[in-house]
Amino acid sequence: MRILVFIALAALTMVACVAPKPKEKGIVTTKRTNEQAPKATPTMKDCTPTQRLAVPDTTTKYIEEDGGMTQIESKFFTETSSMQVLYQETIRRKDIDHPELLLPQLPSKSKTVDVGRNGLISVSYKISAQQASAEMYYEGGVTTLILRAQNGGVQREIIYSAD
Repeated sequence: MRILVFIALAALTMVACVAPKPKEKGIVTTKRTNEQAPKATPTMKDCTPTQRLAVPDTTTKYIEEDGGMTQIESKFFTETSSMQVLYQETIRRKDIDHPELLLPQLPSKSKTVDVGRNGLISVSYKISAQQASAEMYYEGGVTTLILRAQNGGVQREIIYSAD
């Protein structure tokens, strides 16, 4: 019986903390400008983190070609003007398959790296002044990461092509 009462009280406390409290209408209070308002003591409701609304990403374009054999994901990043920074951010966020098998930084000139792990045969980097690409050759297809420097940001394309 004591356990039931304890559980009921705990449940009511949790519901009281989570339930929104109605705002009082019609009461107007004014404060003097030369006085400081006393600080409110934090309550359990104040300590809970606010939840951010999940806003759908409308800047990413998805295209399918060859009857679904090729999928292209294209996005323009305005917050960065460096292909190197966007490459590292793509790896950190794991926006591409097997990012741990890519070089941690874009190489300064074009080169090919043999991998031979997780079905990845090799990675071919092609670097120019305005564009960098990393082609990941898998046993079942190719994944290509293309970064293009443009006015105001960097365009990123990820292309998944099946054999």
